[in-house]
This record gives sequence, structure tokens and C-alpha cells, in this order.
Amino acid sequence: MVLQVSESDEAVSAASVRAIMLHDYLHFFGVTLFYYDHAITIGQEVNYLWKRTKRSSSYLFFANRYIPFFANMAITILTLMDLTPEG
Repeated sequence: MVLQVSESDEAVSAASVRAIMLHDYLHFFGVTLFYYDHAITIGQEVNYLWKRTKRSSSYLFFANRYIPFFANMAITILTLMDLTPEG
């Protein structure tokens, strides 16, 4: 059986590739901005939260700040990996 690829199929494939690339670029832009924010505010975080008595609000802040931090790290690593069977 011979598969025939029409020009419209190729156009759809090219559009899909462009959409995926745009998604990846925007994802990496967002992640870069996210980690940049962490980098420039770590000093304030240490001064205002780590050196003081811990309260429930401190733990909520840490959860809100570091769960997304590590989740984004895992998602970014998985995005960079080639997960195809050909590998």
C-alpha cells in the first residue's frame, strides 16, 4: 500500500510544526522569566522569610514558590528530551 501525501497535508504538517515551535519558544520565554524572577528576589526572600520565625504564611509562601519551581523544572526537562522510540 502506497501512501500519497497531498499538498494540503504537507501544508497542515508545516503549520503544525510552526505551531509546536512557537509553543516551545513561548514556553521557554515564560520559564526564563520565571527563573529570572526567582534569581533576583532570592536575597529578599532570605532576609524576610528564612531568617525569621516561621509562621503558617511562611509555609504557604514556600509551597507557592517552590512547588511551581520544581514542577516547571521537570516539565522543561521533559520538553527538552526526545521521547520518540527512535530516540
